[in-house]
Amino acid sequence: MDNAALHCPSCWRAVPEDATQCPHCGAATASAGGNRRVLRIALPEEPPEDTRAVTADADCGDPVCAYCRTLITRADERMDCPRCRTPHHADCWNENRGCTVFGCAMAPPDEDKIHIDASAYGAQVGAVPPPPPPGTGAGLPPAPGAKESVTYGIIGLFCFGFICGPVAIVKATKARQLIRDHPGHYSGDDTAMAGLVLGIIDLILVGFFMLVQLAAMTD
Repeated sequence: MDNAALHCPSCWRAVPEDATQCPHCGAATASAGGNRRVLRIALPEEPPEDTRAVTADADCGDPVCAYCRTLITRADERMDCPRCRTPHHADCWNENRGCTVFGCAMAPPDEDKIHIDASAYGAQVGAVPPPPPPGTGAGLPPAPGAKESVTYGIIGLFCFGFICGPVAIVKATKARQLIRDHPGHYSGDDTAMAGLVLGIIDLILVGFFMLVQLAAMTD
């Protein structure tokens, strides 16, 4: 192959300078206006591998569009990359905003990266707010379970102490743990402590009552 000769834009084979059609693949070497479409460039002995891939059907007379992978017929408006000469449909070139060959200078730029504000995202997913300044604890809500522990503890003093006592202890313990884990967000530590003490008293009374009953049975 003569590296300084004219070459067909479809199959990349050398063609005569006065030819209007490629003698190898039949592709037109001149546009409708008479402008030459053949190339006068120095080519290697074989076309680049990516060029061979997109012109795999060139022997049939029509190249393959590198974007949609369909044939570019003579009725289609064609756009060859000005840099690497890869054929595209004109619409495909416009839709892709440039060449589809990776690394080509005519390839479209990368999409703009989306910036996410981490602080705003944390607020949306329910991140724990910072603790309020000192001196504002009066308006804090009571910890969940603090008041309930007192209620169960009082009920256990009169009946069902073997059930209400453990419930009061569990609820009071969880409430106090929540207050320690989130300082400045919850109040009610004294209430939870009262519920804890009542629950312990319930268990003591239940144990004393069982001892009395056991002593009465042994007499």
